[in-house]
Amino acid sequence: MRRDDFEQVIERALSELPEWVTSLMDNVVVVAMDGPPPEDKRGDCGEELLGEYVGVSIPDRAADYWGVLPDEIRIYRLAHLDLGLSQTETEEEIRRTFLHELGHYLGFSEKRLHQLGWD
Repeated sequence: MRRDDFEQVIERALSELPEWVTSLMDNVVVVAMDGPPPEDKRGDCGEELLGEYVGVSIPDRAADYWGVLPDEIRIYRLAHLDLGLSQTETEEEIRRTFLHELGHYLGFSEKRLHQLGWD
């Protein structure tokens, strides 16, 4: 999958978000990257990272949260391609990864992410 196709899948997922989610999105950017920085190559379980949220989740932001660089939702292209899935399955996994990391930005627990189907 080419980088621009990968980005289009993310853009489509972003455009399909309900208003209650988009209204909460403030000071956050979604970044498509080939892979994580070298120091972040693996997740907690030793699995390759498909994406990650870097920043301060909405519930953890205090009154002094201002004047800071945007948080990032990072989605990693090569890790998704390494899964060896079909085009349709890859697109669904990209969407699921985006939603999962967005959930971390919103401060959702793993249980809530599962309830929403964002896991």
